[in-house]
Amino acid sequence: MYVTRTTATLGCLNVQSLLNKFDDVVELCRDRCIDLLCLTQSWHDADSAVRCAGYSVVDRPRPRLTDDMSVNHGGIVVIAGADVSLSPIAIIDQPTMFEVVCARTVIRRFTAVIVVLCRPGSVTVQQKFYANLPVF
Repeated sequence: MYVTRTTATLGCLNVQSLLNKFDDVVELCRDRCIDLLCLTQSWHDADSAVRCAGYSVVDRPRPRLTDDMSVNHGGIVVIAGADVSLSPIAIIDQPTMFEVVCARTVIRRFTAVIVVLCRPGSVTVQQKFYANLPVF
């Protein structure tokens, strides 16, 4: 007998380098029945392989300031299972004091706008951070 789930399971991790943990993250989603997982500090680039069969992804890698091969710290990824509708919402003016990604999601009968925000710990909190925050 198949039982229909009536709840949605969301998660959030500071993953600190998704690329070497991607299989573990996918396994975590499967084992814990996580419908939508938000990841901060993904350390990925725009051309990184952060997609997996059966999962939708909305991401925002941290823009590179130099064209070198060093680790690209920062970045945000939202991963959703196959039965979840996930679509990006464009943010016209990206803030400079924190990283943010926004997505519309539909999980069964649950509809929401998900905003994932990460303030890099390497940057001292300034008044400008609080001025940017109310926009979201």
